[in-house]
Amino acid sequence: MNEDTLSSQEEEVEELASADDAGVDDYLGPDILSDVTQLYFNDIGQNELLSVEEEVRHARRVRQIQIEALASLRKILRRSGISRETLL
Repeated sequence: MNEDTLSSQEEEVEELASADDAGVDDYLGPDILSDVTQLYFNDIGQNELLSVEEEVRHARRVRQIQIEALASLRKILRRSGISRETLL
């Protein structure tokens, strides 16, 4: 290949890349992104927020479920004879 052919190919690649970039900007323009964001905010705004007490209650319940799941997993591992190191 000579330099003219290589230069021509490089220019062609650059043109294709810039055309692709323009397509992305058209597809995901700032108006579309702000519309999607606004739709999301409108949607979550339809739901009431949790009270402090509800949030604490849910957090405690999730933590309790995690503790129970971990205890069950430990029991299963002990029964199966699989060592902790094998899993890590």
